Amino acid sequence: MGTRVAHSTPFWMLWQNRFSIKDFGELNYFLGIEVLPTVDGLLLTQHKYIRDLFTKAGMEGAKECVTPMCIPISSIT
Repeated sequence: MGTRVAHSTPFWMLWQNRFSIKDFGELNYFLGIEVLPTVDGLLLTQHKYIRDLFTKAGMEGAKECVTPMCIPISSIT
């Protein structure tokens, strides 16, 4: 949904009337979450946050480590 179209939806108008909202343009990064537009919608990642954290800690050259995670099938469907 384009920016101008989104601002005309009832949801946006409700929030705009209730809170002081400013349009800062396209959302790219917010509260440590990187927002990337894709064909299917938005991809939310923390890659930039982690890169910045490693830079701050002086660990830019650290190697990746795969951490397997077990997800129950019932939580996916």
